[in-house]
Amino acid sequence: MTAKQKELKKHLIKVCHTLKRDKFPDDDIRKDYLFVTYGKTSTSELSIDQLKEFAIFLGYGRAAYEKKPFIKDKSEKTVQNATQSQIDTIEGVWFRIAREPSDWSLRNYIHRITGMRPLYLRFLSRTDAGKVITGLLKMQEDWNKKREEKNEQS
Repeated sequence: MTAKQKELKKHLIKVCHTLKRDKFPDDDIRKDYLFVTYGKTSTSELSIDQLKEFAIFLGYGRAAYEKKPFIKDKSEKTVQNATQSQIDTIEGVWFRIAREPSDWSLRNYIHRITGMRPLYLRFLSRTDAGKVITGLLKMQEDWNKKREEKNEQS
């Protein structure tokens, strides 16, 4: 690895560590995501291309600015919408334990629980987000049990 590549990798690791709190509530979920996605448990083990992909997933770069919607209507703010921590929890748990970790499958799961399929998770009400989190945490417990049983068998 050349000096420029080492410096780029070091920079990308810093970026990932800076942005990780926006997507992952704790380090265990982040490490599980890295293991499921890349087969590694640390950002230092990732290649430069994998680090770039992970940084973009965390919200680094121009793509992150394009995804943030601009809210003109103040009436939307008066409704008790889901908090950012609820949204982060839903995404963090879902992308960690889902068989098919995609946005569309998450929307389908939310539709089964709440009866609505939101375009953005911020359109969920706080009570609906609480229901989704409760369901995901139950699913996570089952996932952890299956994982422990699998580890005991091997």
